[in-house]
Amino acid sequence: MKKHILLTILLLFTISIFASFLPVYASTSDFTYQLDANNNATITAYHGSETNVTIPNTIDGHTVKSIGVHAFDENRNTTNGKILTHISISEGITSIGDYAFIDCINLESITLPESLTSLGSFTFIGCSKLHEINIPSNLKRIEEFVFQDTGFTEFTIPEGVEYIGLAAFRSCKNLTSFKVYTDNVSYYDNTKENFYDPDTNSYISPEPKDTVFEYCSDNLVFYGNENSSTQTYTNLHKLQFKLLSEYTDGTPNPPVSDDKKPTQKPDNTISDDTKTSSIDNTLKNNATKDSTIANKILPKTGIGYCFLFLSISFVILSIIVYRKYNTFKF
Repeated sequence: MKKHILLTILLLFTISIFASFLPVYASTSDFTYQLDANNNATITAYHGSETNVTIPNTIDGHTVKSIGVHAFDENRNTTNGKILTHISISEGITSIGDYAFIDCINLESITLPESLTSLGSFTFIGCSKLHEINIPSNLKRIEEFVFQDTGFTEFTIPEGVEYIGLAAFRSCKNLTSFKVYTDNVSYYDNTKENFYDPDTNSYISPEPKDTVFEYCSDNLVFYGNENSSTQTYTNLHKLQFKLLSEYTDGTPNPPVSDDKKPTQKPDNTISDDTKTSSIDNTLKNNATKDSTIANKILPKTGIGYCFLFLSISFVILSIIVYRKYNTFKF
């Protein structure tokens, strides 16, 4: 009988060692992902049930560098994007792909990391409840259609942003305040998109038209510095412009909310409330340097299963031996 017990223990130990070498699939956690040639991960979908999530910067031991195209888009992907209300993206992630959060209709706020350098086109189209976001200091371009049909009432462009693309804020019907702290931001220019006229057999430049803020509220007011590119743009398209010093809350240079960014002049947090919401504070507190834990759940790995299997096996065998021989000591 003792030989049988020893053989059983050996067999269980062998199985557990073998299990630790089996491939681990991301479907065992809330996020699925793909690996690139450098073994870095790109988040491709979300399968959890939490509505307030942190997108981790490590998963199953892999460094997460990007969020993929259509990652949270239920129209084109098997993912749970529409349940999300608040998102925090961990530091270390550098890019977000096109259409990543399109039609996340319940999304209200998102915290972007300072490491972010690329925000894809069409990213937040149809996020009608989205009213709070921050623009990282390393992000230079607001790409085309990125915030179309969102719910912002005010938006801040911090110093460092160099370009705002076609229809970036189209149909933002609640947007009434647009503050720009950089003097030389370049707005999409529709006159550079020449079209062919078959009657004259030539290319014609169209009349200047505001295609960045098309179909926004008639009450939209732009705030910027005198002689800035924003003032030039609003004058060209007959939009309302005021100096930053005239902003209604009397603080043209809002205080910096992050002590880690002492050189940044404007607060790059965008909200429909002058005070940062408690939800946003919670998100920021959860965005640690190592966000391996997502939604308070550790990513499942083969090693974890191995230890769990060994522990259960040891307890069961201990009970069997004790009851059989009554001589086993814990």
